[in-house]
Amino acid sequence: MVKNDKGNGNRDSLPKLILSILHFVGIEFWIVALGPFYIGWAIASHQIYPDTRGILGLVTIGPLLGGFTFLFNDYSDMLIDNEHRRKKTSPLLKGIIEPKTILYSSYALGLLGLFLAFILSVQFSLIVILVIILSLLYSHPSIKLKAVGGFDIAINMIGIGFLCPLGGWIIGGGNVFDFPIYFLLSIVVIIGGLYAPTTVADYDVDKAHGVKTLAVRIGPRRTIILAHIFLTTGFASLIIEGWFDHVLTRPILSKTWPFLVMPPLIYLIFLRKPTYSNIVAALVLVSIVSGLGTMLFLLYYSGQL
Repeated sequence: MVKNDKGNGNRDSLPKLILSILHFVGIEFWIVALGPFYIGWAIASHQIYPDTRGILGLVTIGPLLGGFTFLFNDYSDMLIDNEHRRKKTSPLLKGIIEPKTILYSSYALGLLGLFLAFILSVQFSLIVILVIILSLLYSHPSIKLKAVGGFDIAINMIGIGFLCPLGGWIIGGGNVFDFPIYFLLSIVVIIGGLYAPTTVADYDVDKAHGVKTLAVRIGPRRTIILAHIFLTTGFASLIIEGWFDHVLTRPILSKTWPFLVMPPLIYLIFLRKPTYSNIVAALVLVSIVSGLGTMLFLLYYSGQL
């Protein structure tokens, strides 16, 4: 249930409260997860604007599964999250929402996502089941692979980089075994490059609580180097694939190559000093550049340009 916090009622405006709740249920994660899903759907359907199935698939992967993952993760981590600066506005930590409400809400979103997935496609529902399993393995207190360096990044690479675009491909009408494998692997590696710096941002708090994330296990500097390698390899492989007309064709590559070169350069500039603000800036800029490049690619790929 929601607590009646009269002391904070006048301090927080409604827009701030709404933004706080959206942030709490992982709207940033929705965008990260929806991107690969949308790419998979778009290259399978050769369309830009999602049809009804596409929209329902996006809702399943984003608000439902994304919300489930974030709520369950925050419920499991609430004892140490009060030291994470990005969680300061969390309704759970501010006492606005009770822990059991968060847990039950996460279960409800997960079940609703699975139900909707079954309606859309049996194959897609299997993808959703795998995503739910990975989410539980990532956050459940008795397993908590997010606290095991290496497994934390692997789960995100598989869940977001592999399963999400594969789910989009299925909803877009593609056969699960026909997904262009090298293109899929490029997405997987890029997701690894995006996730790794987040463990550096939480390094101090995680180390203090004995949470052995990737950054705690191998150190912030090596983690940033690994992130550079992943991101550079991922975008370089897309350029090579474009040269050989693998999804990204040469004509499209000639128009989109700057967007493939810029992300590694952004990392090189901002992550020389991997402070919290620099990491956030690098991830935001890379996401914007990658998003623009992806839309340009899909516009050409679908014949809109």
